[in-house]
Amino acid sequence: MFKHAVAALIMVVALCLASDGFACTPTPIEWFRTDSTLPAIVFEDFEVTANSILRGDSLPTTCDNNAGVDLRIDPVDPEVGYTVTRIEGRAPQRLSVFSQAFLPRDGGIWVSWTDELSDKQPPVDFTLRVTAIGPNGDKGPSRDVVVTDGTDEGCSATGHQDVSLLGLLVLGLLLPFRRIR
Repeated sequence: MFKHAVAALIMVVALCLASDGFACTPTPIEWFRTDSTLPAIVFEDFEVTANSILRGDSLPTTCDNNAGVDLRIDPVDPEVGYTVTRIEGRAPQRLSVFSQAFLPRDGGIWVSWTDELSDKQPPVDFTLRVTAIGPNGDKGPSRDVVVTDGTDEGCSATGHQDVSLLGLLVLGLLLPFRRIR
């Protein structure tokens, strides 16, 4: 009986660890350090595009209220950091903009915000300004990018769980009660 209880406990722990709730580990921002004693650089021109907007259940994490836009910078200058500011429009709650320069990761900048936990997401339509910052703190060129998403899709958890995990859980709970011959 004891080994069945232990087996059931191990199965429940394994199911908990396999859930989508452990899928999201935010990547820390790498801040761009400036030094005013460094010489000025010649900034290269760059373009910024809003690559994709992810909201609610379109994110690879659980069905939550995290949302964001992937801003792509082309080309990325490894000697340059970038700041992001909102300059106009209807921005979502808790929009993460950065007045301190940071380095893009994999050619992009992830700007996040908090959406409502509802079946209807309010539309967003705002403009961000991405500004290049040189190693000595000088401001370089700026590019504006419009972020717009008129979706009213919300977050729904129906059909989100894997049926095989539910079957394993039921099996694990029934094992201690089976009849031994």
